[in-house]
Amino acid sequence: MVRAVRAVLVDIDGTLTTGGRVVEGAAGTLDAMRERGLRLRFLTNIDSLPPQGIAAELSAMGLDVSADEVFSPVSA
Repeated sequence: MVRAVRAVLVDIDGTLTTGGRVVEGAAGTLDAMRERGLRLRFLTNIDSLPPQGIAAELSAMGLDVSADEVFSPVSA
Protein backbone atom coordinates (compact mmCIF):
# COMPACT_ATOMS: atom_id res chain seq x y z
CA MET A 1 0.00 0.00 0.00
CA VAL A 2 1.31 3.45 -0.91
CA ARG A 3 0.93 6.10 1.76
CA ALA A 4 0.79 9.80 1.10
CA VAL A 5 3.58 12.02 2.35
CA ARG A 6 2.40 13.94 5.41
CA ALA A 7 5.62 15.51 6.65
CA VAL A 8 9.04 16.57 5.40
CA LEU A 9 12.31 16.72 7.33
CA VAL A 10 14.41 19.63 6.07
CA ASP A 11 18.09 20.09 6.82
CA ILE A 12 18.94 23.75 7.37
CA ASP A 13 22.59 24.24 6.42
CA GLY A 14 23.21 23.45 2.78
CA THR A 15 19.52 23.00 2.00
CA LEU A 16 17.76 26.17 3.16
CA THR A 17 20.85 28.27 3.76
CA THR A 18 24.43 28.29 2.66
CA GLY A 19 27.16 30.69 3.68
CA GLY A 20 24.72 32.63 5.85
CA ARG A 21 22.33 33.25 2.95
CA VAL A 22 19.03 31.72 1.92
CA VAL A 23 19.25 29.31 -0.99
CA GLU A 24 17.33 30.65 -3.99
CA GLY A 25 13.81 29.25 -4.06
CA ALA A 26 13.89 27.96 -0.48
CA ALA A 27 11.19 30.29 0.89
CA GLY A 28 8.85 29.57 -2.01
CA THR A 29 9.38 25.84 -1.67
CA LEU A 30 8.54 25.92 2.03
CA ASP A 31 5.40 27.94 1.26
CA ALA A 32 4.36 25.46 -1.44
CA MET A 33 4.84 22.48 0.89
CA ARG A 34 2.79 24.18 3.61
CA GLU A 35 0.04 24.99 1.09
CA ARG A 36 -0.16 21.26 0.33
CA GLY A 37 -0.72 20.58 4.01
CA LEU A 38 2.69 19.07 4.72
CA ARG A 39 4.11 19.34 8.21
CA LEU A 40 7.71 20.57 8.25
CA ARG A 41 10.49 19.91 10.73
CA PHE A 42 13.84 21.60 10.41
CA LEU A 43 16.93 19.66 11.43
CA THR A 44 20.36 20.99 12.34
CA ASN A 45 23.44 20.08 14.29
CA ILE A 46 23.84 23.69 15.51
CA ASP A 47 24.39 23.44 19.25
CA SER A 48 25.29 27.07 19.97
CA LEU A 49 21.68 28.30 19.84
CA PRO A 50 18.38 27.03 21.20
CA PRO A 51 15.57 26.32 18.71
CA GLN A 52 14.13 29.80 19.39
CA GLY A 53 17.40 31.42 18.31
CA ILE A 54 17.67 29.29 15.18
CA ALA A 55 14.07 30.07 14.22
CA ALA A 56 14.66 33.79 14.84
CA GLU A 57 17.72 33.78 12.58
CA LEU A 58 15.85 31.94 9.82
CA SER A 59 12.86 34.27 10.15
CA ALA A 60 15.17 37.29 9.87
CA MET A 61 16.39 35.80 6.57
CA GLY A 62 12.81 35.60 5.30
CA LEU A 63 12.06 31.95 6.03
CA ASP A 64 8.81 31.09 7.81
CA VAL A 65 10.11 28.83 10.59
CA SER A 66 8.85 28.59 14.16
CA ALA A 67 10.84 27.34 17.14
CA ASP A 68 8.58 24.33 17.65
CA GLU A 69 9.50 23.13 14.16
CA VAL A 70 13.27 23.13 14.83
CA PHE A 71 15.03 19.99 16.06
CA SER A 72 18.63 20.42 17.17
CA PRO A 73 21.08 18.90 19.67
CA VAL A 74 19.83 21.46 22.19
CA SER A 75 16.23 20.29 21.80
CA ALA A 76 17.26 16.63 21.82
